[in-house]
Amino acid sequence: MQQPGQTSTSILGNPVLRREDNALVQGQGGYVGNQKLDGALHCHFVRSTTAHGEILSIDVDEARSMPGVVAVYTAGNLNLDDRPCPMPFYPKEMARPFLAHGKVRFVGEPVAVVVAETVTQAADAAETIWADIEPLTAVVGLNNALAGHTLLFESLENNVAFANKVDDPIDFSNYDVVIT
Repeated sequence: MQQPGQTSTSILGNPVLRREDNALVQGQGGYVGNQKLDGALHCHFVRSTTAHGEILSIDVDEARSMPGVVAVYTAGNLNLDDRPCPMPFYPKEMARPFLAHGKVRFVGEPVAVVVAETVTQAADAAETIWADIEPLTAVVGLNNALAGHTLLFESLENNVAFANKVDDPIDFSNYDVVIT
């Protein structure tokens, strides 16, 4: 018996048969990364390996001179505004830059980008970039972040992006399932 809203062509409650498997296991699958576009350039981001630190310098000279490299950018030569905060209620001071400037605040934060003619050339050039970062105390874990001993954004009084206090706690006693 079919449930309301379910038809014989509905995926609801029915197994979904995969149609792409044969092509993929036979090496005939199509991937976005394999598409060739005339004149397309490729970028590779260089990311911080330091959780929290002051950027002293970024050496990109060798990368700029490598074959196929069209450009190498850091925050110092791009002069971009920070990305707007993803949530309008976040403090504007917590806006993240496209490329870190002054300091890094997490492992993986982009510090430079290489633009080259091929993916391989971009990756090879990125390997030669050296970011000299003076480590600062890392903020590890929620309790450490809330304690505020180390501020990720010095212009703020704490590391809290958003807090909302509920005046009247919600009574969850009538719910079948409560996840805390």
